[in-house]
Amino acid sequence: MSRRCIVQTPGIVCMFDSLYTRFQSDGSSHLLEALPSPDDLQWIPQSVIDGTPEALVIGSTDGEQVIAIMTGGIGAALWKLRIFTKPPDSWLLSAITVEDCLDNTFRQPFEYLLEGGTDVNRRLTQLIKYYFHERGHVDCNRSGNVEDFIYRYRLTIATVWKGIHAPQVGVETEQAEQDLSLAKDEESTLLESNSNAMRVGAAVNTSSELSDLPDSSLDITTDDASDNWLDKQSNSRDTSSNFPRSQLGNVLDREKDPRDSAPISTIENVLDSKSNRTPPATPDNSLDEILNRSGTSSQNRSVPTPVNRLQKDPTSDYSKLKSYLAECHCLYLLDNLPRVDELHFEDQHTIPNAQSKCLWIGQHKETKASVWAYMRLSGKSHEIVYYTGAYKRPASELSRRRLIHPFNKVYSSQSGIDQSAQARLNVLVRWYFISSDMLSSRSLVLAETKDFPSRLRNCLDYIASKMGPAAAKPPSESDEEDAAGPVDDDAEPNHSSALRSLDESHIQSALSHDSSPIKGKLRSGAHQQETPESVPESAPGPRDFTTDSDVGDVDFRRLTGDPAIKEQELTSDINAMLDMRSILNEQLERLNEDLESRLEERRKIRRRLE
Repeated sequence: MSRRCIVQTPGIVCMFDSLYTRFQSDGSSHLLEALPSPDDLQWIPQSVIDGTPEALVIGSTDGEQVIAIMTGGIGAALWKLRIFTKPPDSWLLSAITVEDCLDNTFRQPFEYLLEGGTDVNRRLTQLIKYYFHERGHVDCNRSGNVEDFIYRYRLTIATVWKGIHAPQVGVETEQAEQDLSLAKDEESTLLESNSNAMRVGAAVNTSSELSDLPDSSLDITTDDASDNWLDKQSNSRDTSSNFPRSQLGNVLDREKDPRDSAPISTIENVLDSKSNRTPPATPDNSLDEILNRSGTSSQNRSVPTPVNRLQKDPTSDYSKLKSYLAECHCLYLLDNLPRVDELHFEDQHTIPNAQSKCLWIGQHKETKASVWAYMRLSGKSHEIVYYTGAYKRPASELSRRRLIHPFNKVYSSQSGIDQSAQARLNVLVRWYFISSDMLSSRSLVLAETKDFPSRLRNCLDYIASKMGPAAAKPPSESDEEDAAGPVDDDAEPNHSSALRSLDESHIQSALSHDSSPIKGKLRSGAHQQETPESVPESAPGPRDFTTDSDVGDVDFRRLTGDPAIKEQELTSDINAMLDMRSILNEQLERLNEDLESRLEERRKIRRRLE
């Protein structure tokens, strides 16, 4: 069935021989038989890198091949995986990491490992090493825990088996249930026989596993080889039965790290092609059409209209924020945003301590890997985290993705997503979670973030300035008086009394704010989007509230050092600095919590070693 190793050293075994024997004895041979033969893959002779004489082609990117080469020497602990990009007609190799190539196009069977959570790195390394072993280039002779080796490889191979057979027999199959049962038995045996050794000296059982990975990947795998790894395995075994099979899959999802997972139903287009799902986009799946407007059809909307329910609850964050914006004469700025039912929320069960939904905000240009926003409890407050595919992404990297409106209006294309832009993006995501009426408490956000109203207003001002002529216009005074009449239960709350109580100078200051959009009459209920093609600057529009002379007067006052203009500029700077300070405080709080957790873990280990 497979290549056999020749081992002559006492105490040293070929791990793959043990794997083959176990699979034959427990009836799992079909897992290995389903793998493509090494001869069916593309191998390229190579002598540029000191390692295996052949390189394995695993994918492609931007017209270049992605190749894998094993370097090192005899013994599993010495073999290292190296991944490079190679131009078609030369050997000018560029080294990359496993994570760097996740957005590329993988070949079969490697593409099936993209849905493995944080273990994508290790599983891809395992499968590549398996093929190099079958090709006769590397051995796997070592001493160590055979059960651990078999358990990990069973999960990897079962993942590939599932991906290969999903289009024909679907995820729910009798054989897949048997594989899941076998993997659970393997896990129980492993945890019972090996837990003490791994808890006291994680390095004993992980040094060989870590050596299988690229150097840049060690930080990803270390957690899986320590107490956290055992805890995650135990927790996933206890709770996996509560998850729907359509989202968990079979064997692979029991070991998925919730920190680095995305909604499995729409994780990437490579998975969508297997499950006949489509990304949350327009009916014709054109991403260009959703960059400046929201992207789901009425059939795909997973969020019921929550606005009426929230408006009738005066204690909700939604009602309080609407009242605040009305008092600040900024309520019209919400018309620049798509309604919450025009965006796409997805059920999520993979991230603990997070809200039950996650928000789709865009996708990768080429791979169509979705970008999801989660609201997760961290310490005593919630934070916004972002995932692309199976990996957590910092907000600073999202500018390289194609975010939909209005999320692509919170940052400058020149500077990207800096700390101020990150604060605006987080505020905007929180606003949509508030508007969706999906939070565990309707007063959650304001209880955690006291200055959220001012930060929301600052974010809306910035979005309006980015939209330019396409932005909603502020209502004229006559419109405000008309809006003061009686309203029905489903209409917007009447804030005319609050508006009349405002100081008149405050209104004038707000109207002359430098970052406000061009002012004009507001058409009730209109949700205008940024469509420069359909709204040219020279096109006639509603009556302009601000004349050219007014604009020139503002510019003149700025040049002459008018105190009112200076005050507005200072206010904008102060808001940006407050946003930055809030981000730094959150990062410091999480750092202190993580430090305390690690110190406590080290104290426990030291007590066991005494």
